[in-house]
Amino acid sequence: LGNQNGVVLTLGGGVVAISSNAGKFGHADGKGSIFGDLGGGFWVGQTAMRRAIATLDGRDDANDLVELLHSELQEHEKLESKNGVEATTLCINATKTVTAGAEAGVVNALEILNAGADYLAKTVLGVWRKVSSNNSEIPIVCIMGGPTRNQTYVDLIKQAISARLDCNFTTAKSDHLIGAPLTAELYPAGVDPLFKWWHA
Repeated sequence: LGNQNGVVLTLGGGVVAISSNAGKFGHADGKGSIFGDLGGGFWVGQTAMRRAIATLDGRDDANDLVELLHSELQEHEKLESKNGVEATTLCINATKTVTAGAEAGVVNALEILNAGADYLAKTVLGVWRKVSSNNSEIPIVCIMGGPTRNQTYVDLIKQAISARLDCNFTTAKSDHLIGAPLTAELYPAGVDPLFKWWHA
C-alpha cells in the first residue's frame, strides 16, 4: 500500500491482515490453524478433505468432493500419521484442487470458497475497525498470496468484503520480502502492534 490508508490481506496456508491509517496500525488473525486462519489455504483444503472423508464414512453427502479429491484421498489413505506435517501439507496442497473445482462449477467446492470468502471479509473489516471507526473513510484493500492465484476465489473475497465495507481494491506493488526491510527502515524502533518481537 505504500503510505496509503487501508488493509493488506495475505493468504498462504494461513491468513494475516494488517491495517494502516494515519500512523495507526492493526493486526488480525495469523493465529494458526487451530485457533484461526479461517479462509486460508489450509482451511480450504482441510474443509474439503473433511467433507469428502465424512462422505466416504456415510456422515455427509459431498459426493462431488469425493470425485474431485480422488488423488488427495488416496494420499490420505497412505499417511502414517493423520495428524502430522504430511497431513497438513496434504490439506494445503488440496486447496489448488478445490479452487480449480469451484472454478469448474463443483457445487460443494464453490460453497467452501464462499464460506472462506465470508470469513476473510470479516477479518478485513475487523482489522480496519482497529484503526478507523469513521464510515466515511474509504480504505484501499490489497489481497495477496498463493491462494489468490485463483481468480474465482479472489472475486468471491472481493464481493464479500464489498458487502461489508466501502473500499477500493488495488494490486500489490511488491511483496512482504521487499516490504519488510522497507518497514524496518521506516520504523527502526518497531511499531505496535507490528514487530512485537522486535526487541525480544
